[in-house]
Amino acid sequence: MGAFSLLNVQSHMVNIAMHSRAMEEFLKSDSKYDIIIQTYAFNEAYLGLAHHFDARVIGFIPFSTMPQILSLTGNSAPYSYVPLPFLGYTDNMSFLQRTMNAVVGLFIHLLHDFYLLPKQEEILKERFPDFPPIKQIQNERVDLIFSNAHFSNESPRPKTPNIVYIGGYHVQEPEPLTPDVQKILDSSSEGVVFLAFGTNVDVSKLRKEKMDAFLNTFSKIPYRVLLKYKGVLPDKPKNVETVDWVPQRGVLAHPNVKIFISHGGKGSATESLYYGVPVLCVSFFADQMKNCEDIADYNYGIHLPFQDVTKESFEKAFNELNTNPKYKENAKYRSSLFKEQEMDPLERAIFWIEHIHKFKGAKHLRPKSATMPLYQYLLLDVWAFIAGSLMVFLFIVYKISKFVIRRLCRSSRKEKTEEKIKRQ
Repeated sequence: MGAFSLLNVQSHMVNIAMHSRAMEEFLKSDSKYDIIIQTYAFNEAYLGLAHHFDARVIGFIPFSTMPQILSLTGNSAPYSYVPLPFLGYTDNMSFLQRTMNAVVGLFIHLLHDFYLLPKQEEILKERFPDFPPIKQIQNERVDLIFSNAHFSNESPRPKTPNIVYIGGYHVQEPEPLTPDVQKILDSSSEGVVFLAFGTNVDVSKLRKEKMDAFLNTFSKIPYRVLLKYKGVLPDKPKNVETVDWVPQRGVLAHPNVKIFISHGGKGSATESLYYGVPVLCVSFFADQMKNCEDIADYNYGIHLPFQDVTKESFEKAFNELNTNPKYKENAKYRSSLFKEQEMDPLERAIFWIEHIHKFKGAKHLRPKSATMPLYQYLLLDVWAFIAGSLMVFLFIVYKISKFVIRRLCRSSRKEKTEEKIKRQ
C-alpha cells in the first residue's frame, strides 16, 4: 500500500470514528474533561473534541518529530542532520541522503498543509459545522507534545520546551511470564534467542523462503529459540519453541535471553534498549527502518531489512551479532544511558499533565517561532534589508568613485594642456 493510500485510509478512519454511534454517545455525555491526550498523526479533526469539552490538548507522537509538528511547536529540525523517521537515515547522512531528506521533508510539509489538513477540516466541519477552523483550535488549545523518544536511541536534535521526551514511559516492571514461557526461559541456561515481530507482522504468514532462512540458522545454534508464532510451525527444529503470545518485556528482562530478533518497532526498540539485549533488526516498513539504522549506528544491533533476508545473509548477521562482544557491551552501555534520567519518564509525563491542569494551559512554553510568519522566522526581511543596504552603499561608493575619477582625469588633462601651452 502506497503512502497516499495509507494517508487516505487514515482520513477515512478518522471520518468513521467522528460519525460513529460511540462518538455520538460520548458527545452527549455529561462528562467533563480538562485535558485530552491524543495521538498526533494526520488526525487533527479530533481537536474538535477539545473544543467541544473546553479542554486543553497534549499531542502524543510515537516516533521522531514529523515536519507538521515543527510549525505547531515552533521547533526547528534542520534537514542537514535531523533525519525523517520514515527514510531509514541516521544523522550521518551523505549528500544524496541530505538532499532526499530535505526534499521529502518539504514535500510532507506541503502535503500536510494543502492536502491532508483540508481533508481533516472537511471532517471537522461535517461533524461540528459551527466550530472554528482547525488551526485556530490548535493554536488555542494544543499546549504540549509528548514524544516517545530519548537521546540514548535517537540522535541529538533541537527541542523546544513544549516538546517533552517520555521515551520508555511504558517500560515499567516487566509483565509476569506465563508458566510455559517461564519454564522455557528458566531451563535454558545455555541462552535463549527471542523472535517477535510485533502486532502488525504475523510470522506464520511470512513467505516460506524467509521462514526457511530463519529456521536454517536456528537449527545450527546451541541456544533455545522462543518464537512468537500462531499455529503449528512445520519442520520445526528441536530447539525452537513456539507460542501464540508472549509478555515481551517479561521475556527481555530474563537474564537468559541473549539476542532479540525484532521488526524494529518503536516499542520493541525501546524495550530491548532498556533491558540491554542486542538486536538483530529485521525491518519491514514505516519508522522501523530508521529505528533499525539507529540501533546499528550505535552498535548494539545489526540491521537486515526483510527484503534482504536469505539463508546466507541471516546466518551471517546472526553469527556476527552472537560472536562479536561489542554488541552486548554497547547494548549495556546504551541501556545505562537510557536508565540514567533525572526522573522516570512516566513521572515526567504526569508532572507536565498536572502542570497544564494547574496553569490552565502552557502557552508560556511556546516560543515565538510557532506564530511568526515564515519570512520573519527565516530572517528574509532582515537579509533583504542588509542586501538592499549593501547595494545602496556599493552604488553610492561607485558613484563617488566615478565622480572622483572623473575629476582627477579632468584635472590631469587640464595640467597636461597648460604644460603644453607653456612649452609652445
